[in-house]
Amino acid sequence: MRLALAQQPDLPQGWLSYGALMVELHHPTEAEPALRRALADLPADEARSAALADLCWQLLSQAAEQRG
Repeated sequence: MRLALAQQPDLPQGWLSYGALMVELHHPTEAEPALRRALADLPADEARSAALADLCWQLLSQAAEQRG
């Protein structure tokens, strides 16, 4: 997955997937920057972007809970 991100670093879905995986693996310090990058790279004018942004925020909340 890191290779895919290195090849296409401006793809927000890649960062979201990586962040979600890191949350699943209980690695919140790796998840948070990836999820913030996904949020920063989302286009502002698409309905799909709003749904992805909501998912990013939910995952960021889970990562924060994992940190304690």
